Amino acid sequence: LGMGVKRELPSPHPRVEAGVIATALLPVGEPEFGGGDGGASLVFAASLETAAADLCANVGAGVAGGMGTAIATVAAGRDLASRLGAFAEVAWMDEGGASASYAGMGMTWRAAPSLQFDGRGGVTFAGGESETLFGFGMARKW
Repeated sequence: LGMGVKRELPSPHPRVEAGVIATALLPVGEPEFGGGDGGASLVFAASLETAAADLCANVGAGVAGGMGTAIATVAAGRDLASRLGAFAEVAWMDEGGASASYAGMGMTWRAAPSLQFDGRGGVTFAGGESETLFGFGMARKW
């Protein structure tokens, strides 16, 4: 569960945005799916819109299950059509001293001016092991 505030900074072009996102990890569900102990984090986000692509970066820290957590991400996205887009992203995560990295890509579909769905796939690397991940998401602007 996360809530955030994003502000477009005054600039003619390219467009620059900055935001802060506070999240809460609710202690529900099975431990394999993020349940168990709760947690919270604070993420700082910035994005830059250029003619070629949109670039964004996030840096955050928090606590989950009594351990410190940190994350850093960089992503680039591009419109393919008026309502369809594609993106690629890389991330680094640390939870209680155990670190992992992630690389992935996905597609976005803007269902309405304030509603977007995305699907993504990628690979995480941690401790010499790799794992394939798939996910779906939704974003709503108010």
